[in-house]
Amino acid sequence: MSIQRQILAATDGSVAASHAVSRAREVSVHTGSYLHVYQSEAHDAASDVLQQADAMSADLIVVGASGAGGATRFMSTTVSAKVLRASRRPVLIVRSASTDPYRRALVLIDFTPASTAALAAARWLAPGARLVLVHALGLTRDPSGNKTGYRDPVLERHHENLRINAQKRLDELARQCQLPASDFECVATDHSVMEAIDTVIEDGSVDLIVTGKHGRGRLVELILGSVTREVLSRTLSDTLVVTDERTEI
Repeated sequence: MSIQRQILAATDGSVAASHAVSRAREVSVHTGSYLHVYQSEAHDAASDVLQQADAMSADLIVVGASGAGGATRFMSTTVSAKVLRASRRPVLIVRSASTDPYRRALVLIDFTPASTAALAAARWLAPGARLVLVHALGLTRDPSGNKTGYRDPVLERHHENLRINAQKRLDELARQCQLPASDFECVATDHSVMEAIDTVIEDGSVDLIVTGKHGRGRLVELILGSVTREVLSRTLSDTLVVTDERTEI
């Protein structure tokens, strides 16, 4: 008999929080999970929410994010941002008012345990969604090619080999996770992470972006990844951040 998963939806009565609660209800229904809606009255609401999540052994924390003020304000001042930075548990940041089941989820893969955990979380959170597994190589373009049109054939072959190897690793990861062929696609690109995200979004709507957060510790809490900041500022998709706790930073 499987253990029922636990979802904690944090609310402060705002419009953004109401969107988060609505999404949490949808996830609860489609995953058969128990939902607890919690409104903190504590001075340090973020710490209170995290303590409540620990007390109930929450498998997911759901919070809202207002679009006003952009990512900088969100990441520096909001309770949701503080929860995201300090959480040892997956955090879903709800940006959209939609409560339709997720249909297409972009999962960032860097072949670390954190991204493997992110893929597993995406499969649970969005069981009916098509998964787009993305590995961004972030290769530096040949500066001489930008000016003269000349492309170094050795560098080109090296980049192509990197792309082929990354594609094979993505396919192997999908096979190990037993993803049905009709339920996923793999994208290995030499672009940066945000360029890769932009390309996938241009090719079709994405309503969920999933990424891993490496390690624990004060440094992680302070700098919570530039990727998350950019995703929050440049996309309107909900974002799921999953922590790999095995690395202390």
